[in-house]
Amino acid sequence: MNALDLIKGRFDNQFSDKLIEFLAEKSLVFPTVKGQNIIKKGMPFNYMVLVINGTLKVLRKDENGHEHVLFYLKEGDACSETFTLCDDDKREVDLITEKDGIILLIPQKLMDQLMGEFPDWRKFVLKKFGERIKEFLHTLDTITFKNLDERLLKYLKDKAQISKSNIIKVTHQSIADDLATSRVVISRLLKMFERKGLLKLSRNKIELINV
Repeated sequence: MNALDLIKGRFDNQFSDKLIEFLAEKSLVFPTVKGQNIIKKGMPFNYMVLVINGTLKVLRKDENGHEHVLFYLKEGDACSETFTLCDDDKREVDLITEKDGIILLIPQKLMDQLMGEFPDWRKFVLKKFGERIKEFLHTLDTITFKNLDERLLKYLKDKAQISKSNIIKVTHQSIADDLATSRVVISRLLKMFERKGLLKLSRNKIELINV
């Protein structure tokens, strides 16, 4: 499927035909596979990212290499951290593919033109900024005010929502990495949830039952 059909299929209810044609002409269609590091913190990245399909996770690493997932990008989402008028900025987050899909890469140098010529693009960008601010505030609340068991439950709910299934294929180590803790702690909490009847554990798989 070409860029025009992909963009129209995903954003037809948000973008005008004129904007869709412009993006199709100027953008790159980029297939992604699970685990792929699209953006690395500290490295320049001169494109804006729109998600056609699949799922990406946005995370931030501390000076010791510990990771914390900030939020997920799903179909029709955009990575607002890449929305800028400058094409030489270094990124402040990592962007990693969570689920195979296709993203659209739009040259950042076009941002000024897009904002000036296309009201529907301007509305889309402002909406995404608003959504990301809410996500950041929610993440801040989670880190600051919630215990790890609450954070883990939220993490599992988010995973289930993204996969559209109550069966989550993930290792305890992957969860520990995403929540910046140890595998032993995660395993202990999951066992506790299982005893409470909230979920069922099996090898590299968690089935949510009563969350």
